[in-house]
Amino acid sequence: MATERHRFAAAAFLGQALSLVDEPAAIARDLEAVSAEAGVAVYAAEVESSVGPAAFLVYLYDFAETAVGPGRDRYQADLDLLETARARHAPGPRVVADAANDDFGFILATTPATYQVLTGGDDAAPVAPIAPDEQVARRRQAAASLLRLLREAEQEAGIWLQADDAVTAASDAERKFTSEETELALFLLDDRSIRQLLHVLDRIIRRACAQAVPSDATPE
Repeated sequence: MATERHRFAAAAFLGQALSLVDEPAAIARDLEAVSAEAGVAVYAAEVESSVGPAAFLVYLYDFAETAVGPGRDRYQADLDLLETARARHAPGPRVVADAANDDFGFILATTPATYQVLTGGDDAAPVAPIAPDEQVARRRQAAASLLRLLREAEQEAGIWLQADDAVTAASDAERKFTSEETELALFLLDDRSIRQLLHVLDRIIRRACAQAVPSDATPE
């Protein structure tokens, strides 16, 4: 379970990793505990970084309390998993900083979009240029994939809403995130995460409206 000691330690690490001017006690007040299990706590924070307001996750591992394997092993396994995801351009948080001492292990992570801005690199998987004679075929394929994925996303959204509505907690503050929901929240807090998707949806809707058949037109 996350404790005030954990929160303060996470705040101190966050401040040091991002060179924040606030004292750990002040940073700790802005940390939101989004998930906790035996010996592992995850906090979310939106802070003013070198690239402007950005969302971060702080993973804290209590080496004395971690239940699933030795604490350092769990910390290293999670760190390796996140680094592998980055190397493969897979979805999920990106590691900004990590540290460990005798008592705790820490991982600071953010969205791929924020990570790209912070590091000045390109976190996206490389995309080969599309040859002119392949453009129509690629548009067809991409449109079909988008339609399938959006339908699946709508279905999953309905499942999540039904399950969340069944929770009896009185407020959002009492509904702790699962690790998967934590990653989703971090992804959505960064408005760069789905920028291309929103651009495509806007373009498709505008084009559909422009090409719509008038309601009084007589079909041939």
